[in-house]
Order: sequence, then C-alpha cells, then structure tokens
Amino acid sequence: MAESPHTITKQKSNVKGILKHGNEPSPHPEIKWDEMNILETFHPANKDYGHMKIDEPPTPYSHEIVDDEEITNSGISSSELTSKLIATGSRIDYISGEDSGEDEDENLTLEAKHKKDEFKQHRRNHYNEFQNVRKARELIEKELAEIEKEEDENKNMDVSN
Repeated sequence: MAESPHTITKQKSNVKGILKHGNEPSPHPEIKWDEMNILETFHPANKDYGHMKIDEPPTPYSHEIVDDEEITNSGISSSELTSKLIATGSRIDYISGEDSGEDEDENLTLEAKHKKDEFKQHRRNHYNEFQNVRKARELIEKELAEIEKEEDENKNMDVSN
C-alpha cells in the first residue's frame, strides 16, 4: 500500500526548520591564529618585498654663481645701457618677422604665388563663414517676417471684402 506524502511527513516528528537554531554546540571550533608562524612566514627580516633601492648619483645642477663684484657694482652706466638697447633693438626687428614674409613672396614662382593667394582667400572665407551663416539666418528671418506680414494683409483685405 502506497503512502501519501502527507502521511510520511506526519511520521517524522523530529524535523527542524532551516532557520531554527538548536542548543547544540557548533561543529566548527573558533579559528585560532598562530601569530608567530604568520610573522615568520610573511615578514622575515631579510625579505625586501620587491622594493628595489636604486643608487643614483645626484642630479647635476649648477647653482647660480654670484660674484661679489657684481653685487657691489649693481649700477650700469648710461653708455652701456644704450649700446645694449641698440643691440637688442636690431634683434627684435628680426624676430618679429613682419618683413620676412614679403621676401618669401619674391622668391616664389607665379604658380606658387597663385596657390598662396588662393590659400589665403580660402582661409579668409573659412574664418568668415560663421559670420556669413549668421547674416544668412537674419536675412531668412526678415524674409519670413515680410511673407507673414503680406499674408496677414491679404487675409485682412479678404475679410474686409
């Protein structure tokens, strides 16, 4: 005779729920650490943990050498100052490079000059494109406003007739 599953569970009286805790001692004892063994294994005195000591000579750096004479004679005569200014003035003209561009144009062939001028024109157009788009939008808005006014006037004339 086959027993139903309900009768089997009734026969087992000592079934406990999963979440219920009994008064029985736990089967696992507490973990005890062997501190001395850990120190000997992982922290030996002669182990360097991959930290490498690099012995390098100090970086060569020449500190500013100040002579005592320069400190005492801090004044410059006017003739020395003017000569230094004249010498630096000629270098500034050379550095600015304003005149050097014209000299380059003289050495170019006609075809190269034409390409250079064409490039300059394309560059101007490119940098002015944003302003051109803004102007085009304004013109379109004005035209649309005029068209709307004309349509409103036409509607008003049709209504009055």
